[in-house]
Amino acid sequence: MLALICAFCTGVIVLAAMFRNIIFADSIWAKEITFQDELEKKARRTRVHDDFVFLGIDEASKQLDGVNPEEIRDSPVLRKMRQAFPWSRAVYAQLIDQLCNAGARLIIFDLTFDPERDGDAEFAAALDRHHDRVVIGADIETGASAATGNTNFIFVPPNKHLIPEGFVDDRVGYVSLWPDGDNRIRRMNYAMTDSQIVKLLQGEDPNPAQPWETIYESLAARGLRKLGFASRIPPAGRSSRIRFGSDEAYQPRSFFEIFVPVLWERNFGSGSFFKDKIVLIGAASAIAHDVHPTPISDTTSGPLIHFHAMAAVLDGEFLRETSPLTNCILLLGAGCLAWLVVAFVRQSMLALSLVLITINAGYLGASVFFYDTRNLFILTLPVLAAFDLSWFFSFLYDFILERLEKLRTRRTLERYVSKNLVKEILDNPDSFYSSLRGVRIPATILFSDI
Repeated sequence: MLALICAFCTGVIVLAAMFRNIIFADSIWAKEITFQDELEKKARRTRVHDDFVFLGIDEASKQLDGVNPEEIRDSPVLRKMRQAFPWSRAVYAQLIDQLCNAGARLIIFDLTFDPERDGDAEFAAALDRHHDRVVIGADIETGASAATGNTNFIFVPPNKHLIPEGFVDDRVGYVSLWPDGDNRIRRMNYAMTDSQIVKLLQGEDPNPAQPWETIYESLAARGLRKLGFASRIPPAGRSSRIRFGSDEAYQPRSFFEIFVPVLWERNFGSGSFFKDKIVLIGAASAIAHDVHPTPISDTTSGPLIHFHAMAAVLDGEFLRETSPLTNCILLLGAGCLAWLVVAFVRQSMLALSLVLITINAGYLGASVFFYDTRNLFILTLPVLAAFDLSWFFSFLYDFILERLEKLRTRRTLERYVSKNLVKEILDNPDSFYSSLRGVRIPATILFSDI
C-alpha cells in the first residue's frame, strides 16, 4: 500500500506537467523556472571581461551641463552634441576615429541608424575606413496584423547612405531580443533566418537553416565574428540559454567624456585605456527605457545583454536542462526513495526528520553543484515535491494504521487486565523494552477463576 501511495503522488506531479491549463496544476512547474532564476542570481556567474567597455549615452552626455562653455565652444563635436538629441552622425564618425586611433579592438553600436540624418556622409566614411573594427545595430520589428491578427516582422536596416547592403553586410547585426513567455530574457538567438523568425514568433521551435536561406546575425554574433570567434557562434535558429555575469559588471562611462580633453586625459590616459578594448555604445539614461527583465535583474540594461551574450560564447557558458527522460527517472527515483524511507527507517520522529532534511538539502546541494560545474539545471522542485508528498502521505497512512492497530490492541487487553496497566504499557513501551531487554528473571503466574 505504501508503494501505491508513493506511485500516486509521483504520478500527480507528472500529470501536472502534462495538464498545465488546469488551475494550480502548473504551479510547481512554474516555480521551477523561478528557482532556476534564483540559482542564476545567487550561484556562479560568468566572469567579467576586463576588456569590455560600455560608453553610455546618458543624460549628462545629452545635456552637457558638466562641461565648461569654453570647452564646448572650442570643440566642433561638443557643439554638435549640444544640439538636440539624436545628434548629427558626424559625432559617431569622430568617436570611431578617436577610439580606433587609441587602439580599440572593436567598436559596437547598440543603436539603429535607419532614417537619414545630418552627418551620414562622415559616418559612412568612418565605417568604411574602419570596416573590420566596427559593428552597428539594425532592428527586426514585430507586430500583429490588423487584418489577420498574425504576428509579422519587418527588417529595419541602416539607411542605404550608410551601408547599402543592409543586413547582409558583416558590419550590421540585429539588436532584437526575444524573451520567454514570462517576458524575461534568458536565451540568446545569435543567428536567424526568415523562416526561423516566423517559427519563433509563433512560439514554435525553429527548424535548421536551409542552404538557400539568408542567415542574419545578431549584434553579439557580428562582434564575435569580427574578433575571430566565428566558430564558437551557435548555429542559426538555436535559442541558447546563457549564464549571465554580475549585474554590477560593465558599468557605463559617460559618452561625452571622450571629447572633453581634460577628461580624456584624466579618465582614459589620453586614449591608452582603450588599447585592445571592445567598446560598446548604447543608451544609458533612464528616459531611454532600454532595460529588460533577466534572471539576474528586472532592469538589466539592453546594451549590456549583448556583452553578456558575447561573454557566454567566449567562455562557453551555455546552460542546459535535464532531458524529459532524465526528469522522469528523477521523479520515479524520488517516489521510490520516499517509499524506502517510510518502509524501512523505523526511528524516532527526530531521527526521521534529520533523514528527510539531509535528503532535501543534499539534493539542493547537488542542483547547485551541477549548475556551477556542468552548466546543467537538474529538475529540482518537482522532484523534491514528489519525494516530500510521497513521504508525507505514506507516513500519514502508516501512522493512521499504527493508531488503529494500537486501539485494537488496547481494547483487547482491557478485557483481561486493568485499564491503567494497559495505558502504561501502550503509551510508554520504551520504558519496558529498555528495562527488560536481554534480561532473564524467574516469574510466577497465577491463573485463578475466582
